[in-house]
Amino acid sequence: GIFAVLGSCSDDKTETVAPPVVSFPVTDAEMEVDVEEEITFEAVVENDEEAGCIWYVNGVAAASTPTMTYAFTQVGLYTVRCEVYNDGGRVAKVYKVKVNGIPLEVEFSDSGDEVSCDQGDEVRISATVVGGDKEVKHSWSIDGTVVSETADFIHTFMEPGTFTLAYAGVNAYRMTATKSWTVRVAEVELPLTIEFSPVPGTIDSHRGDEVVISTSVKGGAEGLVHEWKVDGETVSTDAVFSRAFDGKGPYTIAYHAVNSKQETVDRTWTVTMVPSGALFEHFEDY
Repeated sequence: GIFAVLGSCSDDKTETVAPPVVSFPVTDAEMEVDVEEEITFEAVVENDEEAGCIWYVNGVAAASTPTMTYAFTQVGLYTVRCEVYNDGGRVAKVYKVKVNGIPLEVEFSDSGDEVSCDQGDEVRISATVVGGDKEVKHSWSIDGTVVSETADFIHTFMEPGTFTLAYAGVNAYRMTATKSWTVRVAEVELPLTIEFSPVPGTIDSHRGDEVVISTSVKGGAEGLVHEWKVDGETVSTDAVFSRAFDGKGPYTIAYHAVNSKQETVDRTWTVTMVPSGALFEHFEDY
């Protein structure tokens, strides 16, 4: 009886598990898709329904089911790897995926190549994004200098001549769109137009600080004469006003300009003196 029992132990055999047999319906090892476009990968296990399955995208686990639907959110090159496994072995499949950005498509309110205007005219061109509209950044430049970063270009050409207006757009997928125009600005006789910095109004100043007001002549500059007065007294005929005030104020700065056509511009500012601190205020009491 003892030998019979011992003999029965020698008949035990460990069951051998067959490695998974897998087919992949997506057979192309290399493919191209657009960013955010969904693509479905599938592993069909033919001999073991309980086999495990893991999908990796650039080495990071992305799914643990035989079927993975995935959308790539960034432009670039990706490696998609599938591993199917059981106790008998492991089967792997690798895909190389190139993800392309969605092209940026822009339409313009002026589709031509040239724009003509007179000196002092305002030029408007609108850019409308009709494709690839994710996080679009706009840029408009005149002769290489950026003048606007909005979808609408609005600019007044104050000088005559020929200029190159260029548009450049880029979206979140690094896709670009460009266009350029030749702007021809005809010379005309402009009225006297002057811009000031700071603009007319109230200027706060500390005792002894220099007050500076600059002028920028936009038109009618021929024969132009400047005159600056402080409290009615002429103090300068320069284009830029500069003066330090030592009293308590307030002071009135008056500007007058006249050109060869007897066109005039008049502006005024009020300078108010403010204390530098508590010690200064105490000193003023005396």
